[in-house]
Amino acid sequence: MFTVRIPIDTDKSAEAHFNKCFFYAWKSSNLMVCCAQQRMNALNSDRAYRNAREEYGRRFSGKKTEDLSKAQKRRKKELSALMQEKQKSYGLSKTDFEKYLSVQQHRYSAWLTSHQMQAIADQVWKGAESVLYGKGRSLHFKRLTDMDTIPQKDNNGIRLNGWNDLVFMKRHYALKAPDSAYLQSVRDKGARVRYCYLKRIEFSSGWKYYAVIVLEGDPPHKEKTRQGHRVGIDIGTSTVAAESEEKVMLENLAPDSIRYEKEVRHLQALLDHKMRMANPDNYADDGTVRKGKKKWHISRQANRLKKRIRVLHRKEAAYILCSHRRQINRILSSANEVIVEPVSLKAMQKRSKKTERSDRGAAINGKIIHKYKRKKRYGHSIKNHAPGRFLLELKRKAEVMDIPYYEIRTSAYKASQFHHDTGEYIPSPVNERYKIISGITVQRDLYSAFLIRHTLDTLNAPDIDACINDFEKFADISNRELAAMKAAGISNQACWGF
Repeated sequence: MFTVRIPIDTDKSAEAHFNKCFFYAWKSSNLMVCCAQQRMNALNSDRAYRNAREEYGRRFSGKKTEDLSKAQKRRKKELSALMQEKQKSYGLSKTDFEKYLSVQQHRYSAWLTSHQMQAIADQVWKGAESVLYGKGRSLHFKRLTDMDTIPQKDNNGIRLNGWNDLVFMKRHYALKAPDSAYLQSVRDKGARVRYCYLKRIEFSSGWKYYAVIVLEGDPPHKEKTRQGHRVGIDIGTSTVAAESEEKVMLENLAPDSIRYEKEVRHLQALLDHKMRMANPDNYADDGTVRKGKKKWHISRQANRLKKRIRVLHRKEAAYILCSHRRQINRILSSANEVIVEPVSLKAMQKRSKKTERSDRGAAINGKIIHKYKRKKRYGHSIKNHAPGRFLLELKRKAEVMDIPYYEIRTSAYKASQFHHDTGEYIPSPVNERYKIISGITVQRDLYSAFLIRHTLDTLNAPDIDACINDFEKFADISNRELAAMKAAGISNQACWGF
């Protein structure tokens, strides 16, 4: 499936109606979250359920079913059945959530359909599932400004009448379909419409409303006309390195995202000042927020600043996605096969658990003090450059273009540590951006991409013979590319070493 987003031509009356629709969708979502949280609290207070969950976690967590004995399998099945029965008795199921909101839907029948209410209940149920069965801790309420879509389940309620007319709640809205070659190719494709849903995006001038059309099949794309090469890609927290038989690429991910961050930081400082000026009693003498229940006064200027910050976050996200897609198009333009090394970004963005002191001492009041090291790692960089979204877009685009996409098995093969000349895994510090391989100095990220490209078909080891045969050519191409980048003034000392 793929989607097409078309703006809706709205006047003041239509905008007022859509505002109410999103308001009641937000209200219904938070009402369902409140009810679900109460039911989960009651479930967790049930002693029989709590004992079954503790026994299940103690005896079977992290164990495969085939490794258990018959008695253990029988006990595991009994505990699972008991917990599921308890969950159903407290109304914790997808059907119960839909029934609860179907009663509330009669209040808002002029603005929301029953299918939209069911879709809202399904969204809340997904969050409840992550709490009950996954790593989720609790459900979260939404702000009204975060409610940017009204979900839909099927092609009822919101219907597309051609490509220029939208029917919703017995009202007709004109669609401002752009005159683009892509949209024309979508029309010519004749894909069946699965369903439509409403989306709103906040701009400096206010909210703009869109119809998102979900269509069956794959999106139209240009056919590849020339044969390409296998491409190895090494992704970092803020950079991407790609290597093929004929060329290499070393670039920053979303290089201008820092510009948005600086502006957001400036506006957040102004907002903090406005909030402190309007609510002096809510802050302690040391500047921290007082504990307990407080009444906050938010001025019109503070609301304007909040809106500007939200708009900047939207612009930053749109820029990052657009930048990623441009880079991916350049990579895939000469590729017939893509191999990447998957990265656990969630682990990299977490704070370090180790508490360590610095080796360097600082003189404070006549004493040498060894300060604690920072526990921060790469969360800030991942937020600004979104390497995970880059990999998702790369995989999606490769599948659309029928280009094979593979991921090496990092449990057996770590390309960032491997030296093909010695056949050893040698970990190196993060600040070392170059390696000496067979007496030749090569850039670390490009060399990792080179090793990823020369992976065996089993994806768990490098092809040593191919690495030896192609290494000199790779070193020559990469050194010429780095020299050209230095001559053009392109640098990133922390990540590239120049």
